[in-house]
Amino acid sequence: LQDSRASKIQDRPLFMTKRKNQMLDLSLVDRDLTEQTPDELSTTDERLAKVMTFAASDRFPEAAEQAQALFEQNIFDLRVLGSFLFGVYLERGMEILPEILGSLVRILSSSFSVWGPQNKKQLHADNMLKWLLAAMLRDIRLHETLQDDTWKQWNSGSEYTIAERQGLKLIPELHERMVSQLGNAKALPYLLQLESMLQKLEQSAQSSQPRIGRGREDILSVKLGGVEPAPSEAAPS
Repeated sequence: LQDSRASKIQDRPLFMTKRKNQMLDLSLVDRDLTEQTPDELSTTDERLAKVMTFAASDRFPEAAEQAQALFEQNIFDLRVLGSFLFGVYLERGMEILPEILGSLVRILSSSFSVWGPQNKKQLHADNMLKWLLAAMLRDIRLHETLQDDTWKQWNSGSEYTIAERQGLKLIPELHERMVSQLGNAKALPYLLQLESMLQKLEQSAQSSQPRIGRGREDILSVKLGGVEPAPSEAAPS
C-alpha cells in the first residue's frame, strides 16, 4: 500500500511545482475590501472556466495566475480563491502559511460581504476552504513521503519553525471565523488535520535541539507520522 501511494504521488509532478520568481501578490486579497463594489462572475464566464480547467488539470501555477488577473480587475470570487492561495503556497512554501491563514481570517471577517458569488456563498466558501486545506495537506505529506529537497529545507532552518508556530496561533481564530460564518463546515476536519501536523512539527523542533543564542532552534527534523492524509479533491466548485 505504501509503495502504491508513493507511485501515485510521483505521477503528479506539477503538484510539487515551486516557482523561482514570485509572481503572485497575496496583498490583493489580504486587505480590507469593504469599499469594493461586488462584481460577480456568471457560471458560464470563460475566465472562471479557465481557472477551473487549469486547477482540474493540476496546472496550479496557471490557475493561480488566472485568478490573480480577476482580483486585479476587482472581481473577488470564492470559486477561484482556493486556486490562488494554493498557488501562493506553492511559490513560497511553508514560510508563507501564516500569511495565508491570516488572509483567510480577514476574508471570513470584514471582507466576506464583498466576495461572490452571493448565491450559496457559504457553500462556495466551505468548498473553497476544503479544497485548499486538502491540497496543502497533500503537498506537505508528499514531501514528507519522498524526503525530497523541499522537505529537507523545511527541516533545516529556524524560519520554518517560527512559521509553524505563527500558523498554530492563527488556527483557533480561523476555526472561530469558519464556525461563525459557515456553521458546521465540511472544511473544519481539514483545518484540524493541519493543526495536528503543525503541532507535531513544532513539538519536534522544541525537543530535537537545545535553545542557543537568542533562543531560536537551528535545526528542525521531524516526520509527520500518524496523521491521516487528506483525500483527493476535485477542483474548487
